[in-house]
Amino acid sequence: MEATIHDMRLFAAVYEELSFTGAAIREAATQSGVSKHIGKLEDLLGVRLFTRSKTAGIAATPAADVYYRQ
Repeated sequence: MEATIHDMRLFAAVYEELSFTGAAIREAATQSGVSKHIGKLEDLLGVRLFTRSKTAGIAATPAADVYYRQ
């Protein structure tokens, strides 16, 4: 299975917004849908792209930085 353009668009939105909700609004999607696509992409790549914290929100990992630049 490969990442789709849609997966990559949602990843870029989350990376740029640093928010699943912000990415969902920007891409006219649901927050849960965005989260599922990011989870799928993380499974495909075998790395975590974002750290998630209820208090601190999300942060891009070094792997996300590399993926975004590519």
